[in-house]
Amino acid sequence: MQHYKTKMCYTITILYWLDTKTVFTSVGLIELSLFWELIFDGIWISVPPLQPASD
Repeated sequence: MQHYKTKMCYTITILYWLDTKTVFTSVGLIELSLFWELIFDGIWISVPPLQPASD
């Protein structure tokens, strides 16, 4: 379950960084979070974890 925590951490960090640069509407943030979910899900599916999974 570690990769889920990592993914969420990256998502929050990216959204926070973008929020400091540009003002997004609530809908924009939701769409952006869904966009990053797709990207990170794709990365996790296509790229094996660098570290052994320790659930």
